Amino acid sequence: MVMCNDRCRDMLPSINDLLEPGRPFAEQLDSGLARGQFNIPGEDIVAWREARLAEHANPTGRPFLIALPGDRWLQSMERRIPDGGIVGILSDVSALKATQAEIERLAQRNVTILESVDDGIFGMDMAGKATFVNRAAAALMGYSAAELVGSEIVPLLGADLDTAGNLYRVLRHGRTSFRDDEASFRRKDRSELPVEYIASPVVEKGRQVGVVVGFRDITQRRQVEMQLREAKEAAEAGNRAKSEFLATMSHEIRTPMNGVIGMTGLLLDTALNDEQRHFAETIRDSGESLLTVINDILDFSKMEAGKLELDYTEFELVPLVESVVDILAPRAHAKGIEIASLIDPNLRMLVRSDPGRLRQVLMNLAGNAVKFTHQGGVSIEVSTVKASGDAHMVRFDIKDTGIGIAPEAQNRLFSMFSQVDASTARRYGGTGLGLAISKRLAELMGGSVGIESVVGKGSRFWITIPMELLARQSATPPDLSGRRILVVDDNPVNCDVLERQLKAYDLEVRAVPDAGAGMTELTSAAAAGRPWEVALIDSQMPLVTGSEMVRMIRAIPMLAQTRIIVTSSQGVLGERDEMAPIDAFLHKPLRQASVLDAIGRVLGIAAPCVESDAVPDNAPAPQGGRRLRILVAEDNPVNQQVALGLLRKLGHSVDVVGDGAEALEAVRLLPYDLVLMDVQMPEMDGLEATAAIRALTTPVARIPIVAMTANAMRGDDQRCLDAGMDGYISKPIDRRKLMDVLAQYSASTLEHKPLPVENPPQFVTVDFDVLDTLAEDIEAETVVAILEKFLEDARARTITARESGSTGDLERVRREAHTIKGAAASLGLHGIRDICLDLENAARAGDGVPQCVDELHQRVEALPGQLAATQYALPPE
Repeated sequence: MVMCNDRCRDMLPSINDLLEPGRPFAEQLDSGLARGQFNIPGEDIVAWREARLAEHANPTGRPFLIALPGDRWLQSMERRIPDGGIVGILSDVSALKATQAEIERLAQRNVTILESVDDGIFGMDMAGKATFVNRAAAALMGYSAAELVGSEIVPLLGADLDTAGNLYRVLRHGRTSFRDDEASFRRKDRSELPVEYIASPVVEKGRQVGVVVGFRDITQRRQVEMQLREAKEAAEAGNRAKSEFLATMSHEIRTPMNGVIGMTGLLLDTALNDEQRHFAETIRDSGESLLTVINDILDFSKMEAGKLELDYTEFELVPLVESVVDILAPRAHAKGIEIASLIDPNLRMLVRSDPGRLRQVLMNLAGNAVKFTHQGGVSIEVSTVKASGDAHMVRFDIKDTGIGIAPEAQNRLFSMFSQVDASTARRYGGTGLGLAISKRLAELMGGSVGIESVVGKGSRFWITIPMELLARQSATPPDLSGRRILVVDDNPVNCDVLERQLKAYDLEVRAVPDAGAGMTELTSAAAAGRPWEVALIDSQMPLVTGSEMVRMIRAIPMLAQTRIIVTSSQGVLGERDEMAPIDAFLHKPLRQASVLDAIGRVLGIAAPCVESDAVPDNAPAPQGGRRLRILVAEDNPVNQQVALGLLRKLGHSVDVVGDGAEALEAVRLLPYDLVLMDVQMPEMDGLEATAAIRALTTPVARIPIVAMTANAMRGDDQRCLDAGMDGYISKPIDRRKLMDVLAQYSASTLEHKPLPVENPPQFVTVDFDVLDTLAEDIEAETVVAILEKFLEDARARTITARESGSTGDLERVRREAHTIKGAAASLGLHGIRDICLDLENAARAGDGVPQCVDELHQRVEALPGQLAATQYALPPE
């Protein structure tokens, strides 16, 4: 050694005494090793010593790292100078080594993370070459990491154009990160790998240096999605099949129901006594209720699809509630219980709501009450709880004295397919749908439902519905204020309802439970000079019956002025012959208006409450003074009679034929004003007959034709209109709706316009507004060229669909229909669009494909004729 500075001595404190001029380098090195000055990695000290001495003997200027105790590091760089000596520079690089160690640790951790994930991750430099590829990426693609690193990776992945474009866009511009995109990569073996990927730019010091891409194998997810899609399509097909089945069954049931309701309506139009009218009205109401039940079968499916719609209209609330009671009364009386209604007098007016759905809810709740009650009775009480302008919140309380419901079971009552418990389901039956549907209906109408119940004592179900109370009221009851009425009935439900009902009209009322108490009241009141004017007596009381009590009353002179009204749930006419004279007889359940009217009549206060629906025999001519000559095409004899009776009662001339072929012949022979056409008939159905009539070249081709059908499927009305019919009315035929239809064609100014000769069939509906809008943008000539191309393509695809259907390739049929549908919709060809939608559904369901293909063919071929007289006429072929 020649010399060293103080900094060098500070760096090597263990051999400081050897750092003197004249000391050999080898001696300094060996002493340092002996004193622990150097922390030699590993155990090969001799090899390290030889390497250090060799570097010193022939210095190259390269850095030589020297480890010191305490994680300190020195870097030595030695260089020979011209005089043959050596100059060495020592630097403390401990901080640098610590930083490098931390970088290596982090890098190793990142490598561990990258290699531990199941998702593939790779990086690219700005040239698109892979800078790193984790194990998962290499395994997923079937390469080794070495095969990918350094190569242009996007072409190796075989990504589709969109994916490759996305990756290069991130690489070139660095402004967009694509998340959750899906693509197909190509493995080394050329198989496809469906992936979900994310690409993000890598930026260092504000400059993009590459892109990192993460991707995930979604093969299993795609399989699950396909299974879910197939399951969904299968479920939808099942639902469609269920709906078709329900619609078919609805048709089969509606046809005889049409006869029941229609003939009952005709019966009510004849001269009937009160008892006969009551029976007939009950038959009619029961029939309408059964029809409602038939319709309700479809409600569950409609609710599942979210397609249940409400029909708000004006109706009288009191008759609706009382009709529910009438319908349930036979069932209640058969069990030995009573059912009654109590309605706020302020609700004796027209209201606006959905009467069909309200009746459905009340029938369900009251029907359940009857089912679960074995003694006592059931009542429906109606009141208003809140008002805001014309809108009132009307509350319906359905009370029973039945088995009651435990609190823990009440919470699940309104769930689909739920019963109180299994034993209840076994004993009483039921699907568990009724209450759930009732709850949904109440909520749809803006109301709510609830329950209060005590096990062993009974239940109170309530429902609140907002209703608009209209100014026009129903008939006013007689003024009975202050009249004294005694009610004698062993059933507490009847006593309570009658007492509260009559007090609401300011009558003085007392109710007693048996004949003995009744006789005591009658005689004591008469002796006191305040006799009971009317005794309302139940005929079926224990111990002393109503008949016996009547005889007792008639035998007492002081009760000679007492008016007697007997009530009975048996409805046996002969019973009155065995009684002493009575003043009136009422069937149970008692209608509010009937009770008030009977009391008024026996007291000589004539103000009938019940308005008759009967149509007089000398009914006036239809509106406009023009009677119609109507042809009814109907194959069912009962429905023929109903139609004849209704139409003749309304003052029209009617002929009846049994099928479509006879209808076609009839309109050729006689000048009819209107045809009522049943859709489903043998030989030639209503749609075929309509098409044949419309194809005639005489003026009769434009005769108005109104469809009559019992089918319940949504879309049937449109099919009737597409076939050329002018209107649609569903069975059973409602008289008021029929009158509305007839009113459209009975005006004296009605004229029939002849059908132009050679007019093409109206298979296709074209929205010319769509075509005109296109023409404004791209010229009419271009639109014609597009239509010509559409026609060519649609014809070819229709042929393909027909061939695919014959070979069972329904998926190909669906795709062809879908393609035509999209193009047709863009051009405003709604008729073709609609049949393509039907064809898609038929292909999914595997049923009705040939018929839909035939219809599609007809509509496509009819298109040139539809366009012929417009600026979009197609060139001749």
